[in-house]
Amino acid sequence: MGAIGRGIVGLGLTAMLALSGGPVMAAGNPKAPIIGVWQTADKSQVTIAVCPEDYCGTLTRVAPDPVAYAKMSAAEKKRADAQDPAEFLDTKNKDAKLRTRSLVGIRMFTVHASDKPDTFTGTLYNPGDGGTYDGSMRVESPTKLLLSGCMFKVLCKSQEWTRLK
Repeated sequence: MGAIGRGIVGLGLTAMLALSGGPVMAAGNPKAPIIGVWQTADKSQVTIAVCPEDYCGTLTRVAPDPVAYAKMSAAEKKRADAQDPAEFLDTKNKDAKLRTRSLVGIRMFTVHASDKPDTFTGTLYNPGDGGTYDGSMRVESPTKLLLSGCMFKVLCKSQEWTRLK
């Protein structure tokens, strides 16, 4: 994968098959439209859909690490832009058997409705370090989600996602 994919999907929250053309309200949570395609802070895309466990986020497009990309020469950027998304591998996964799988198509998180109508909680996978963390997703507006993941409930990071049309 190289430097291009190392920082992708930030918290791994970034991380979904659109069921319809517009936003769909989450079952039992009518004020929280989370189903759809969302762009992460690093320009990757995650699709949130209903799944047997409640709501799942699947990485559907991987963007190169923006910091590494900015440092590339024009020739390196051209090669990176032409890179097959299947070449972005889950190299940091804690399970060595999964390190050769493509990041495209992996489940980034599973969340459940909480007692707050705009908040979902669950587990979040971070391909940047191969860890799975407790986290939450809060609907800020119809076009903004705020995702937060914590390690040991004290080391937390957040990231804002934008709904794609």
